[in-house]
Amino acid sequence: MGHSVSAETRAKIGATLAGRRPSPDHLAKQQAGLERWRAAGGRVWRSKLELRAAALLPGFEPQIYIGRHAFDYGSPDRLTLIEVNGCFWHDHRSVDLTCPYRGRGGAAQRDERTRVIAADAGATLIELWECQEALWPRQLAANRVYQ
Repeated sequence: MGHSVSAETRAKIGATLAGRRPSPDHLAKQQAGLERWRAAGGRVWRSKLELRAAALLPGFEPQIYIGRHAFDYGSPDRLTLIEVNGCFWHDHRSVDLTCPYRGRGGAAQRDERTRVIAADAGATLIELWECQEALWPRQLAANRVYQ
């Protein structure tokens, strides 16, 4: 119906459907392309919540990729990763019953995969939750983000 799909895209879809992952070479090329896009002034979208967190994270880089997953912020050595989570979108009640926001559900598994990716990379993952924004400076200090 007028949609044209490149051979590369068909190959990616075929690899995904067959349960295979893209090769490390392909992922490296994808990462290099993303870095070139950013260096050329590409726009990296961040939420208002993430922008408020940025003020507390001097020296941290936005959108740090580990494999195909983008973390909101990361230290230059990638040993500390920060995820800024909105309570509704990430269903904070599934983790903390005292959260005042009713989540949309279904995000707990995705957030658990994020934690596993960070652990497999040998990084410390710090999750900053929207309902605990007043505690962020104390949480970051406890995790030695501030020098």
